[in-house]
Amino acid sequence: MEWYGKQKDQWSAGHAERALRQFERDLFPWLGGRRLAEIEPVGLLATLRKAEERGAIETADRGLMLARQVWRYGVATGRASRDITADLKGAL
Repeated sequence: MEWYGKQKDQWSAGHAERALRQFERDLFPWLGGRRLAEIEPVGLLATLRKAEERGAIETADRGLMLARQVWRYGVATGRASRDITADLKGAL
């Protein structure tokens, strides 16, 4: 949410709302209570595959895009040692 808070004022209201909904629906239920450093690539992939399984392929791709930005922020702020999303390239 910290990353989202820093970004949302730069986006249109619609984009900010869609991003927040995606976090709330597709990422937070499975990952929201954990620190970035605790999440492994396979765990993030399993979470994104939940969207794929319901036929929402583009949603899964957008989820990975959002996760990538959060992990980059996490690396920059010392909350993660690396961007694990790079390990998922081509996995969805």
